[in-house]
Amino acid sequence: MEGIQLYLEQLAVICRKEILAIWQDKATRLIIVVPCIILGFLFGYAANYNLEKAPYAVIDLSHSKESAELISRIDGTGFFQRAVTLQNAEEISDYINRGEVVMAVSIPPDFSRRLNHAHKLLPMDATR
Repeated sequence: MEGIQLYLEQLAVICRKEILAIWQDKATRLIIVVPCIILGFLFGYAANYNLEKAPYAVIDLSHSKESAELISRIDGTGFFQRAVTLQNAEEISDYINRGEVVMAVSIPPDFSRRLNHAHKLLPMDATR
């Protein structure tokens, strides 16, 4: 245990010596400080991972009132923006490969029936 403590103390002394040597040279100080400030602004303000208006495709095979409501709720979030409405699933990969959309929402033909069946199975109060 004493050997590890001695090693860490020596390492701390060397690190302090190097930091003081770097800090005394103006050119080296600029090389170290300026990129840190630039990266701080870049990653603090310019680069963010907030999802806003991500383009998506929708395939509505149900054409029901419930599927229309689902699509309208997705559009209304502000996070997603419908770029295209497709007729079949084979078209999805073309749009994603071209970078026109980042995801696709596929609504099956029996969506309304499944949704109504799920409501009967899972009665719940989502107001709390």
